[in-house]
Amino acid sequence: MKVALAALGVLALLLLAPADAPLLCRTVPDRTGGPTFASLMTPYATSPAPDVSASVSDTAPGWGPERDVLTRWDAPVFTHSVDPQPFGTLNATATANEPRPDIGAEYVTGNALFKNADVEFRMTGQVFAVRYLAVQATDAMVWIDGRPVADRPFETIDTTPTGSFRWLTVRLASPRTVTVRFAGPAVFTGVEHDRRDPVRLSEAPDRFTIGVVGDSYYESTIGDGWRSSAAPVELATQTGFRVRSLAQGGTGYLNDGTGPGLTGSFGLPGHYATPYGSSKRLAQVVDAPIDALLVNGSINDAPPFGAEQQRAAVDDFLDAVRRARPDLPIVLVGVEPVSYGGAPDVSLRPLLLLERNLRCAMRDRPQVRGVVEPYRENWLTGTGYVDGPRGDGNQDTYIGRDWIHPSAAGVAYYQRKVVAALRPMTTGPREP
Repeated sequence: MKVALAALGVLALLLLAPADAPLLCRTVPDRTGGPTFASLMTPYATSPAPDVSASVSDTAPGWGPERDVLTRWDAPVFTHSVDPQPFGTLNATATANEPRPDIGAEYVTGNALFKNADVEFRMTGQVFAVRYLAVQATDAMVWIDGRPVADRPFETIDTTPTGSFRWLTVRLASPRTVTVRFAGPAVFTGVEHDRRDPVRLSEAPDRFTIGVVGDSYYESTIGDGWRSSAAPVELATQTGFRVRSLAQGGTGYLNDGTGPGLTGSFGLPGHYATPYGSSKRLAQVVDAPIDALLVNGSINDAPPFGAEQQRAAVDDFLDAVRRARPDLPIVLVGVEPVSYGGAPDVSLRPLLLLERNLRCAMRDRPQVRGVVEPYRENWLTGTGYVDGPRGDGNQDTYIGRDWIHPSAAGVAYYQRKVVAALRPMTTGPREP
């Protein structure tokens, strides 16, 4: 099993305690009723569509400005996984700058970190271009009818202070109607086409939608910019679900992103991080257009927080969700088993107790359809990371340069484990 000496998003010292004390709630009830999550999944393919070509450019499409037609991000034809806001809305809370809707949409859900664009629409035609803003390390991907347009994402790094536009142009072999998904960057501007080439955009079909309340393991940035390999995008790709990310880095059921005993706030005015059960985050769950809820983590609730504190916070959170949305199925994912800073790859009772609390909370709450235990099952092994391999486990490949968060390969692996655990769980009967 695993020790971690760092919270996800903030450093927090863990108590080294024996892991051999008896643990309660070793098993969880077998929940039946309703369809399985597996029966609702339509995963995206991994092989590119054979009759599609795509390319990315830092210049506008060749048909020129006189013939260019832009359908902007705020048109009703686009379905966004997270509610879009005009570019600059977040920073306007701390500066005198006005938002710039002409630049595009940004995605923020409570704290001060941008989420990934993940946008769907229907397109009838042959050629179109998705315009987005490349900022820092950014990549992008487009899927056509569930298949990627290329065998790898389009890398579009921009090191300028403000970023710059990119156009990802897609050409079908012949005109037809397709469902398009675009994901990865932090800013989506819209879709362009040649006025001489008839193109019609419309809303994409509905999808099963899962909300994610979590910590930085479900944030959009994984230490390397905004990418289509980020956890919310990857979870959507592996399940075919629409994923509404409500994650806030550094937080947990108890942790507000600053840790115990610290002062100050983490974020910008109006966008300070808060614990899972805060009134703001509960309101996001209540108002979200979701069919299920996944709650992830968190190692951020490790000591000096106490297990009994966390148990009470878990119970309060689940009871509050039930009062507001009694029909919403919930899946709990436990503590991230990452070893940081050369700490030994051993199990710690304080972290096992956090996952035990999730099992205990499930026992008398039928709304909780299952508990996933990454820490007890030791999903991450060894003590290394991609820039410092130790040869003692999968962290050499799966943990990124900051020694805490997953690499792109690690995100894909972690989400495969989550999805595998999710598949046999049932969504549950609906209450009258």
